[in-house]
Amino acid sequence: QAGQAECADCGEPIPAARRAANPAAIRCRECQEIYERRHRGKP
Repeated sequence: QAGQAECADCGEPIPAARRAANPAAIRCRECQEIYERRHRGKP
């Protein structure tokens, strides 16, 4: 869901600055980095 206030992975609030920079963000920065490392090179 675009614009959600809580991270889809950990449930912590997504900071307003991140949501402003990327309104489609569904993960906090930390969880997004983990997600990208796990899925690197996968379609």
